[in-house]
This record gives sequence, structure tokens and C-alpha cells, in this order.
Amino acid sequence: MKKPVNCTTAEGDIRALESEKAYTGKMIGAGVLAVVPISLIEGVVTGTEGNRIKIATGDYDKKLDEKIKQIKSECDV
Repeated sequence: MKKPVNCTTAEGDIRALESEKAYTGKMIGAGVLAVVPISLIEGVVTGTEGNRIKIATGDYDKKLDEKIKQIKSECDV
């Protein structure tokens, strides 16, 4: 189930998600296999907090892309 979008914060949420994508890309390049995302990003993407997400497989990046797409679609950003 997708977490509802708050269009009031949509532009800031997108910037934060895109920043997180850049950061995780650097982490993957450095050989990191898993991260504990900051609660803001984790909450925006999955609606949960504190879960370790494996990034080497691209699952986390895919979730970030999906959330960005959802926000843009629902908020006409």
C-alpha cells in the first residue's frame, strides 16, 4: 500500500528523495550493501521508520523513483 502524498510538501519531498538517490549512488560506489535511511526519507517512501534497506540490488533506488513519480503525478509537480 502506498503512503498518501502531502502536496503541500511535494516539492521539498521530491528534492529530499532526489538527494537521497544521489547519496545512495555514492554509497553503492563505495561498496556499502545496506543503509538505515533517515526517518524522513524512509517514512515518505514506505510509511515505516527504522528498517534497514538493501541498496545494492537497486530495490531502494526503485522505491525512491516510484515515490517521486507518485508525488509528481498526484500533485501535478
